[in-house]
Amino acid sequence: MIKSDAQRERTVVQIDGFRQAFTKASGDLRLPRLERLDQIAPLIAKVRIAKGFSQTELARRLGVSKQVISRYEENDYQTVAIGRLQEILDAIGVKTQITLGAPGGRKQNR
Repeated sequence: MIKSDAQRERTVVQIDGFRQAFTKASGDLRLPRLERLDQIAPLIAKVRIAKGFSQTELARRLGVSKQVISRYEENDYQTVAIGRLQEILDAIGVKTQITLGAPGGRKQNR
């Protein structure tokens, strides 16, 4: 609870900072290049938040309850099938591009 003008001013400054950070993040969200599929799941909640989607909105887009999304996020999406991960990424507007390669980047001779 805000009890003084000084507290109010600090709160207004913090809110402004949050708004600016949100605008910057949602306007030009840069995602890291991932090397492994198991690196995707831990990023989903962070990307969802940065893009301004609530759990409720994501649930609505996927046709599930908010509790389902909450359970996914409690486990960092580690138990979600790859097909469902793709649906989630599509729902929050993240384009995926997958490149498969041999270990060490070398071509295998046959």
